[in-house]
Amino acid sequence: MLPIRLRSAAAVLAAAFSVTAAYSAHGQTNYPERPIRLVVAFAPGGIADIATRAVADRLAESIGTSVVVENRGGGGGNIAAAAVAKAEPDGYTVLVSTTSVAVNPLLSDKTGYDLSKDLVPVIQIASAPNIIVATPGIGARTLAEATAKAKGAKFSFGSPGNGSTSHLTGTYLFNTLSGADVTHIGYRGGAPAVSDTVGGQTQFAVVPVPVAAGLIQGGQLVPLAVTSATRLKDWPNVPTVAESGAVFAGYVDETWVGVFLPAGTPPAIVAKLNEHFNKVLAEPATEARLRTASLEKQGGSAASFAQYLAAETAKWQRVVRETGVKVD
Repeated sequence: MLPIRLRSAAAVLAAAFSVTAAYSAHGQTNYPERPIRLVVAFAPGGIADIATRAVADRLAESIGTSVVVENRGGGGGNIAAAAVAKAEPDGYTVLVSTTSVAVNPLLSDKTGYDLSKDLVPVIQIASAPNIIVATPGIGARTLAEATAKAKGAKFSFGSPGNGSTSHLTGTYLFNTLSGADVTHIGYRGGAPAVSDTVGGQTQFAVVPVPVAAGLIQGGQLVPLAVTSATRLKDWPNVPTVAESGAVFAGYVDETWVGVFLPAGTPPAIVAKLNEHFNKVLAEPATEARLRTASLEKQGGSAASFAQYLAAETAKWQRVVRETGVKVD
C-alpha cells in the first residue's frame, strides 16, 4: 500500500480546535469584501453539487456577498482539492467535497494535497447513504442476484470517481465479500456514472441515493440495496446491504459533503464561514430542500467535523486494506 500522509486523530482534533478558537485581535477581518467561490469537486448532478446549490443562495444572503458555485470535477475530487489547497488562504476560495477528500490520500500519494497539512475543515453540510443500482437488462432485482450473475461474467460498475466511497463500497461488496470479479470504472461524478448504467455500458453503479433517485422512479435503474443502517423512509421496499445476505452482514456506508479552506486561513474567517453555514442549515426551507434530494442535513462546529473526519479515516483505512484498492 502506498504511504498514508495523514496525522493521528489527536492531531486532527487539535488542529480543529485551534481553527475554531474565539476571534482574536490578530484574526479580526472585514471578510467578506468580495465574492466567495465554492469549488465543487465533482460534476453537476452529483451529491456535492446538489448539496452546494441547496445552500449557496441563502449563504450569499446570510454572509452579505455573492457566492459563485464552480464545478471542477476530475481525479475523484483530487483536482479541486489540490487547487483549493494551493489557493490564497483568505476565505474566498472554498472547497466543497465528499468523503473522497479523506479517502483519496489512503489510496495514493499523488493526490496533490495533504489533508492534514493543506486543508482546514469548516463544516459538514449533509450526508446520504450510497445505493447499488443495476441496469434492468441483466434481470437482477437484489444484491444477491446481482453478485451471482456477476460471477464468471465480464461485468463492471460505475462510481463518481476513483477513491470515492462508492468505489470502495462497490469493490468491497462485489469483489471482496461476494467473490465476484466486477471491474470498477470511475467517472467525474455520480451523474455520468448512472447515465452509463442506464445506457448499459456498465451493469451496475454505486452512487449516493440523490444521484439515482429520479432514474429509479422512472424505471430506468433497478435499486438493489442501500448502504444505510436501516431502510430509508422514502425507499421502504429497498433492503439494506446488511439485509442482502449473511456475507454482507453489518456493512454500513454514508457519503458526506463537507466544506474546507486552505491551511493558513485566519481562524476568524473559518469561524465566520462555519457560523453562516450553520445559520443557513438551521432554516426549515434549507432542510426541506436537502430532504427533497434525499440528503440529511448535518452542521455543527469545525471541531466536531474534524472528529468525524478522524473516525471516517480509520474506517476507510480498514476497507482499503481489505480490498487492496490503490489509485496510481
